[in-house]
Amino acid sequence: MGRTFFAALRTGLGLVAVGLITILFGLAAVIVALVRPWNRFVDRVIIRSWARLFNWALGIRLEVEGENNIEEGRGYVFVSNHASDADIASSVIACRNPIRFLAKKELFRVPFLGFYLKRLGFIKVDRDAGRATLGSVNEQVANAVTMGRSLMIYPEGTRSRDGSLHAFKKGAFRIAIDNGLDVIPMALSGSYQAWPPGSKIIYGGRVKVTIGEPISVAGMTTADIERLRDEAYKVVASNLAQS
Repeated sequence: MGRTFFAALRTGLGLVAVGLITILFGLAAVIVALVRPWNRFVDRVIIRSWARLFNWALGIRLEVEGENNIEEGRGYVFVSNHASDADIASSVIACRNPIRFLAKKELFRVPFLGFYLKRLGFIKVDRDAGRATLGSVNEQVANAVTMGRSLMIYPEGTRSRDGSLHAFKKGAFRIAIDNGLDVIPMALSGSYQAWPPGSKIIYGGRVKVTIGEPISVAGMTTADIERLRDEAYKVVASNLAQS
């Protein structure tokens, strides 16, 4: 009873704090991006500071293992399990290189948010277009990589409603092969317990990110998509089991 009360209290205060820092840091990022769309200050200071404050406000203690598997300045496709709204901030902190996420095209129509996403180079995806959107996505990914960014994708497609690891879809691995980007599997454990999907209470606690070794896509073609997907899945599943 006491744990739930304090968690509920922290949830209310934490969400207010998160809302404020998101607005403030979002405005700061957009202002800087208006002058220079690619500026290291945006990622290394503004976005990472937002992520750290996000976790602090919600009582999340982050542990990262395997950071040395990331070569600084190199573009990758990071893939991870996805079990909570807390995953994005933890992914930003764990990845040594600046990352961008896929975002539904509808989000680009939201006032301010759409402008923010566009200026900071988030990847617009039209889910209704199916494979027809692949060319546009690859073009955006190529631009992001040219500007020193990597891509972060949660290949389960949505948050796990029960906290367990579900099957990976093939899209992330097609993008990796099409763009010649090695895949780095990441395992996020503890985020489901910290903030279960749909829960009105945020419990906080320890979240661990385990970063696996890069999987090379050299010489791979679209015929290798399933093999690449399965290899990444096995790494994530193994690291989750050991966390």
